[in-house]
Amino acid sequence: MNAARPNTYQGLLQRLNTLSGGRAPSQTPAVSQPSAPTLLPDQLQRASYGFSMPTWGYFVGGQTGPEVAALQTHLAALGYLAGTPDGIYAYGTIEAVRYFQLEYGLQATGAFDQRAYATMMAVFAGQLPRTRGMTPSVPPTATPVQPVAPTSATYTVRSGDTLSTISQATLGDSGRWREIYELNRGAIGSNPNVVVPGTMLKLPDGAKAPSAAAPSTPAPSVDFGFPLNTDQIASALGAPVENVRNFWPEIANSLKKRGITSTNAVIAVLATIQVEVGSFKPIPEYASGANYEGRSDLGNTQHGDGVRYKGRGFIQLTGRANYASYGQKLGVDLVGNPGLALDPRIAAEVLAEYFAQRGIPAMADRGDWQAVRKAVNGGLNGWNTFIGAVNRLKGAL
Repeated sequence: MNAARPNTYQGLLQRLNTLSGGRAPSQTPAVSQPSAPTLLPDQLQRASYGFSMPTWGYFVGGQTGPEVAALQTHLAALGYLAGTPDGIYAYGTIEAVRYFQLEYGLQATGAFDQRAYATMMAVFAGQLPRTRGMTPSVPPTATPVQPVAPTSATYTVRSGDTLSTISQATLGDSGRWREIYELNRGAIGSNPNVVVPGTMLKLPDGAKAPSAAAPSTPAPSVDFGFPLNTDQIASALGAPVENVRNFWPEIANSLKKRGITSTNAVIAVLATIQVEVGSFKPIPEYASGANYEGRSDLGNTQHGDGVRYKGRGFIQLTGRANYASYGQKLGVDLVGNPGLALDPRIAAEVLAEYFAQRGIPAMADRGDWQAVRKAVNGGLNGWNTFIGAVNRLKGAL
């Protein structure tokens, strides 16, 4: 293992090029490639790192399984992801991949492709420098200085967190996320919808430190008679329980306001969330949205509308026309601030309003599950996932 080996990074690219039919990767990372003892490409699977890529060559949003968990473990080891791997390729993992891609000169799509894999393996092999997750050197001995007591509590961002959920957990009000953002604008950047796992945030005065926050427990459903609590819902859907605990109350309240309370109607909503986002949290579409550019059927009539109004939320609100329509119904400027579609309360309102406007609860009440799926998707894409979720939820009643 300590003998000098051929360049792992170049070897992996050649190997992946062969597997992909000879298509050359589109770009090379803008980082140095120092000489270092490394492993041959065919030894990677026997090393203490490395994992299998999907047969189609990349990980995408909504994908689940042990391969995703292995990727998350590698991202955590490099300092890009915090928390326990959950095997779900959702918002936190997508953002961690984006930052890995950015720091190694790759196109920051958030989709972990063969090029990203080759780069990551080269980092673990020592062929490329590690930019995060390094153990700092011991500082020289100095005269001890008494630390200054912090003026407020802090919170370290975990995988899956949003400013709204952090605000709810520490301030008891998801709507106060802007206060946290203003305190930490320098650490977060210009987009409040992107908070990188591992970032330490300052909290407003009066916020509860994580250790003082109330323990997370199963929350009963809103009082409209749905018999499953949050943990039972999470179990039936195979969704992260903390996400269901965090986001189900907002969804349930939005449904209740519109009279969507029958058991079958609620099951239809839950099964739809399972298909659309998987991780039971409002997320942005993993693709850039460029494919929606010029789509007049979505109201994308201005340059940049495709990217600006790509899918977001629990039901992936897409297109300028839909952002305008639902923003007007909810009294929110979604056209001017499309990122608000990721706010848990607004995402829940959009979801419930969509179901109400299209008469989907009545379809569910008569047991026409294909009609439910067609009303959401326009077809039966994701049907097996949808009906599987329906059956598991009905079986848990």
